Amino acid sequence: MTTPGSVTIRTLQADDAAALLAFEIANRAWFEQHIEPRDRAGRRIELRHLLVLPPRGIT
Repeated sequence: MTTPGSVTIRTLQADDAAALLAFEIANRAWFEQHIEPRDRAGRRIELRHLLVLPPRGIT
């Protein structure tokens, strides 16, 4: 049972991939200000996810 304002933490699942990628892309500028940008290999992984995963969660 959860109460209003509570937070539930769970491990990521394959179904979360598209929404997580969309979040990272939408917030890329913030991430790159605070975390070193991904290398070229990381960007290739993003592209592969966009090509393979359904666009659920991507606006």
